[in-house]
Amino acid sequence: MSTAIYRQKFATIIAEDTPAIEQLIAWLQCRDYYCRRIDASDIMSQPSLYHSSLILTDISPSNADNLNILQYISCFSPQAALVPLCVGGNTPAMRRAREIGVAGFLYINHANGMIDFHRGFAKSMDLQEQYRHQFSGGRLPQPSQTFSMSSC
Repeated sequence: MSTAIYRQKFATIIAEDTPAIEQLIAWLQCRDYYCRRIDASDIMSQPSLYHSSLILTDISPSNADNLNILQYISCFSPQAALVPLCVGGNTPAMRRAREIGVAGFLYINHANGMIDFHRGFAKSMDLQEQYRHQFSGGRLPQPSQTFSMSSC
C-alpha cells in the first residue's frame, strides 16, 4: 500500500450541502485536505470519522443537534480537531461547544451566508500557513478580501 495516503490530511464536514459548505470544502482542499461531506443522520456508519484530523459541523440554531455529534466525536476520535460553524456571538451552542473542547469556530457571515475567513479558526489556520512559508523560505501569501479557487 502506498504511504502517500498516510500523509493526506482528512476533513469530514457534517452539514447540509450549501454554498458556504462548498466554499469551505474548496478552501480546505487548497490546504491539502481530502474532504468528505456527510449528513448528520449517517454519522454512526462513517468509519472516516476515525481517520479525520479535522471534523467540522454546523451548530446554527437549525442544526442544534449537531452539538451531540460533537460530544460523541470528542469521545471516539480524540485525535481530531473539532471545528463548529456558527454565525457568532456568545450563544448557548457556542458555550457548550467550548465545554466539549473545540479547536475554534468557523464563522458564517450573517449578511451573505458565506464563510468569513478573516475570523476565528480560519484566520488562525492562515496565520499558521504564513509562518510555515516564512520559515521555509517561501513567499508569504497576500491577504485577500474573499476566498476563491484562484487563491490556491
